[in-house]
Amino acid sequence: MKKIISAILLRACLPTLFALAGVVTGAPKLELKNGDVVAFLGDALMEQEQYHGWIELALTTRFADRDVKFRNLGWNADTPNGASRFGLSLLQAGREPEDEGWKQLQQQIELVKPGVAVVGYGMASSLEGGMAGLEGFRRDYARLLDTISKITPGVRFVLLGPVSHEAGFATPAKIHNGVLRAYADSIAGLAKARAVPYVPLHEGGLTGQRRLTRDGIHLTDEGYRVAAQVIEKSLFGAVGRIAPSRAVAPADPPQERVVVPSFPSGEHGLRIWFPETRAGSERG
Repeated sequence: MKKIISAILLRACLPTLFALAGVVTGAPKLELKNGDVVAFLGDALMEQEQYHGWIELALTTRFADRDVKFRNLGWNADTPNGASRFGLSLLQAGREPEDEGWKQLQQQIELVKPGVAVVGYGMASSLEGGMAGLEGFRRDYARLLDTISKITPGVRFVLLGPVSHEAGFATPAKIHNGVLRAYADSIAGLAKARAVPYVPLHEGGLTGQRRLTRDGIHLTDEGYRVAAQVIEKSLFGAVGRIAPSRAVAPADPPQERVVVPSFPSGEHGLRIWFPETRAGSERG
C-alpha cells in the first residue's frame, strides 16, 4: 500500500520537479538544424540585437552541437513593407518607385534564404501609423510572411511582439502602450492562424530590477538579456545556460538621438529622430 501511495505522489510531483530542474516537459516550439540560417528581421528591436547578442547567444548555447549561421536583417524604423530600406537602390534619389523599400527587403531575404526567421516588427509601425495604420500593418506583415515562405519553402517562423513603452521618460507611455497592445494582438493573431510560435514581449513580458530601455522603447543590454530569457522560456519551456548579466555592458549604439512627442489634433503620434546616415529613418 505504501508503495502505491509513493508512486502516486511521485507521479503528481514530477511536473514540478522537472520545472524546478529546468527540464522541458512539453515539445520545444523550435529546433535549429545543421546548416540552418537564422535571420533576425524587423525594426530596431532586431537591428540593435547585433550590438548585444543575447538572443543569438541563447539560441547558440541551446544548440551548441549544430552548425548554425545568424544574419541580422533588422533595420531601424522599418515596417513590414520595408519602408526604411527605401533609397538603397542605385536609382537616383527621389526617383525611386514607391515600392523600392519592399523590393530591397525581398532582395535581402533572397540573399540570405533563411531556414528560420525571427521576426520583430511593431514598434516603428505603431509610432508611424497609430491605430489607423493597424490594418495596413497586418496586411503587410502577412504579405512578408508569405514572401519569405516562397523564397524558402519550409521556413520556420518565430514572431515576436513589440516591447512595451517603458514609463519614466518624457514620452507618453500610457497612450502608446494602448496602441502597442493592439499591434501585439494583431501579430499574435497572425501567428495563431499560421500555427507558428509567438513570443509576447509587451506588458509583463519583460520585467527586471533595472530599467530595460534607454529611452522608453529601445532596449538596453539588460533589456536584451531579459528578452532572450523570455524568448527561451516561451520556445523551450526553460531558460538555458546564458549568463545572468554582464559586469560591463557594451556601449549603446549611436543611432537614436531624441524622442519627441507630438499630438496633432489629439491623435497619438511620436517621431524619433535619427542621424541622416539612414535613408527614410525619420520614423520610430
